[in-house]
Amino acid sequence: MYRMQELKEDDLSQIDALFFVTIPRSAYHLLAKRINFYFNDALRADEASRYTYKHLREAETRPCQLIGTHDFGLNRKWPSRLFRTTPCLEGRKYLIQIRNPIPGSISHFRLEEKNGLKRKGTEKEWIEHSTRHFAFVRRFIRRWIVEPPYSTGMAISYEQITNEPLSTLRDALRLMAKDGLEPNESKVQACIDRYPFIDPPSLEEFEYYDKGHFRRLRDSLKETIAILERPEFQINLDLP
Repeated sequence: MYRMQELKEDDLSQIDALFFVTIPRSAYHLLAKRINFYFNDALRADEASRYTYKHLREAETRPCQLIGTHDFGLNRKWPSRLFRTTPCLEGRKYLIQIRNPIPGSISHFRLEEKNGLKRKGTEKEWIEHSTRHFAFVRRFIRRWIVEPPYSTGMAISYEQITNEPLSTLRDALRLMAKDGLEPNESKVQACIDRYPFIDPPSLEEFEYYDKGHFRRLRDSLKETIAILERPEFQINLDLP
């Protein structure tokens, strides 16, 4: 009787490198940890999120299985000599991660406060930060979702990763696998158990939460809003 071949956790020759291109705070680290655990924490990873264009091109040529970047080159306020748009290489496998930009912008702002990147964490800084974040989301969606420059890849949302952890991990492993190999189901479940999702604080708990401001930000997405609200992404832009 025919038995489906499985993706073995001790054989890295069965997989291709996976390039994560993400919006900040879109569960990249959670998914990457789960994938790495599947392969017994043996994968080589390269965090390219803060790299210059030169460093990013070097990262693409190194023998890594996981490479992560936010493609900050799309933010036109940053000097082009320091950051350029993430390049696409023929044959590279890309996993594009997006998130509802409303909680995503709050989470990113809180992270920068925690890391000392915000001088005071004032309401003015929050408004400036969230406005830039939404502008970045528009450019990111336009390049990586509307007319994706990659030939092999898929797009998933933070909401899919948290709501359907088993299926999204399976899909990511299938994308990495060569020759149509299927993930081992018991190992996939073990990855989820090892790295569970922890619910973030609610929007209303944010000290600068303002429904009017978020409504204006939401309206600024214009043509990209229909893409974010596609059923497969499970993103709901309604405000509480």
